[in-house]
Amino acid sequence: MKWILKSAAILVVLFGVGSNAQGQAANAAAEERMLKRGATVFAATCTGYCHGPNGTAGSSAPALASRGFDGEYILKTVMYGVPGTAMVAWGQRIPKDDSAAVIAYVKSLNGIVSAGAARPRTPLSPVAQHGHDAFF
Repeated sequence: MKWILKSAAILVVLFGVGSNAQGQAANAAAEERMLKRGATVFAATCTGYCHGPNGTAGSSAPALASRGFDGEYILKTVMYGVPGTAMVAWGQRIPKDDSAAVIAYVKSLNGIVSAGAARPRTPLSPVAQHGHDAFF
């Protein structure tokens, strides 16, 4: 039994050292796949019905991009909806993987990315940039 534990420890050391960069690359690739999936699900379930493409304002719903929403608000809104509005609770309507992907996508529209993603923020509109420059 001890030799199994020692062998396992040696394998962890041998294969764990130097794999941090590989792990980060794998995380970034997984993040990119999730964002693409989120954009696809968003386009199929949200765009045209309520929201516009790429998180812009739609016929019956506001813009989602560059609104300054925090991650918790996005998660709750997607999963539980907004009572008294057309925003339904998607948490029980689409698969969990799809709702997680949509949440990640809407977060990305608001400049929120995971810690493993090295991705620049979306450029601000001229009006938003002017406000940013005035206060920061």
